[in-house]
Amino acid sequence: MLGGLAGLGVAWVGVGVLLGFLPRGIFPVELNLSPDIRLLGFAAGVSVLSGLIFGLAPALRASRPDLVPALKSDATFFDIARSARWDLRRSLISLQVALSLLLLAGAGLFVRTLANLRGQDPGMNRENLLFVDTNIGQLGYQPQRERDFHDRLRQRVQLLPGVRAVGLAAITPLGGSRWNSDVQIEGYRWKPDERPYIDMNAVTPRYFEAAGIPILLGRDFRDSDNLAVLPDRPAQSPPPGTRLPDLPGPPRVAIVNEAFARRFFGGQSAVGRRLCMGDKWDPARTREIVGVVQDARYFNLRQAVEPMIYQPLYRERGGGVNTLLRTTNDPNRIVETIRRLVQELDGAVSVTSTTTMEDNLNRNLVEERVVATLGGFFGLVALLLAAIGLYGVMSQAVAQRTREIGIRITLGAEAAHVLWMVLRDALVLVLLGAVAGVPAVLVLTRYTESLLFGVKPQDPATLALAALLLLSVTLLAGFLPARRATRVEPIVALRHE
Repeated sequence: MLGGLAGLGVAWVGVGVLLGFLPRGIFPVELNLSPDIRLLGFAAGVSVLSGLIFGLAPALRASRPDLVPALKSDATFFDIARSARWDLRRSLISLQVALSLLLLAGAGLFVRTLANLRGQDPGMNRENLLFVDTNIGQLGYQPQRERDFHDRLRQRVQLLPGVRAVGLAAITPLGGSRWNSDVQIEGYRWKPDERPYIDMNAVTPRYFEAAGIPILLGRDFRDSDNLAVLPDRPAQSPPPGTRLPDLPGPPRVAIVNEAFARRFFGGQSAVGRRLCMGDKWDPARTREIVGVVQDARYFNLRQAVEPMIYQPLYRERGGGVNTLLRTTNDPNRIVETIRRLVQELDGAVSVTSTTTMEDNLNRNLVEERVVATLGGFFGLVALLLAAIGLYGVMSQAVAQRTREIGIRITLGAEAAHVLWMVLRDALVLVLLGAVAGVPAVLVLTRYTESLLFGVKPQDPATLALAALLLLSVTLLAGFLPARRATRVEPIVALRHE
């Protein structure tokens, strides 16, 4: 019961510490970890049950003592050479070490997964990139008024000190949105088992410069690729499936990514080829590919980049618009300036959100960060418990062998010999536990494979590091009682009962 009460105190403090390591702001789940009557009842039940279960074996053993060893004053409880019986306490310590190794290895795999995903190349320069979203799409403005606002905002933001490039886009990298459409491609025939949908994005000139996505072939979009005037929205939305009339303007163009060019054109150049949106080829609605850009990750850091088509922002109606800007230093410094600038351009418009590329990256890694944090936390708790358990058992062993140690020292045993004699027992316990834990790690970590990235469940480096950490900490716990044994005074030890 005292252990349960102490555990509640540790839990009360530990919950706050643990939550401090979890993602903030972008964490999608509200966690109520305040202690309540259910938690108190559970903790009390576990404490009582643990006391009964783990106190039963020593109690039964004490009720049936072996009188002959008990009457021998030089009997040693922990001397393997004198006892063929493997003590239950030693077995429990080895089991604890094995379970600790399993948790530490799992935590190591999750931490490495998080590090691998964070190091994954998103296909763009992710430093000093800011995304700004406004509420103008909710105000019911006609498309041309929205375009005028965004054009003026883009021009004004570009003049701010420290801003290198500004662009607009319907879909932001790792922003959580997705847009795809049926596409017909010149010279390519869809196979029956293929999905005829391609991811889309609509962007303005200089978007690729602002996003840090290199143009590999061809050219960027030009202002002339967009319509000069957008038609007003109809009073009522057309019925689903209704095809909108083609919008007049300059010839339609598109830019594709490397994945698109590889999949549909192989080793041939994609520039100059044509494609058409929709389930049928319509010569009046074709687009000419004028550029190829580097692959960029928009939706997932784990999967391979899929083909994507970029088109001029104002040639398609509908959808939100986000402003992207690349700065020379921390972009958060100019957020308030942009808010004031938006209000100056239109008092009814406000900035609804500002996020950096790092924010989007962290949002996509919430699950991995939580798993790595919890895995690391409980792995360290298991390591601490194993160290405490080993320290307790070894301390009791030293206390029970005090007389024996005193006799050895009296007969001339050196301190190093006594130290190794005691530390050897601790080393045996830890090694047996580690050996028993390795098969469990190899078997059970296979069930975490779906959560891993860039590392195998049976990764030898992670297992070796976990074993080394476990061995170091537990041996330190065993070293403290062993060192105390070398300081035993022979006269005091010979009088020890």
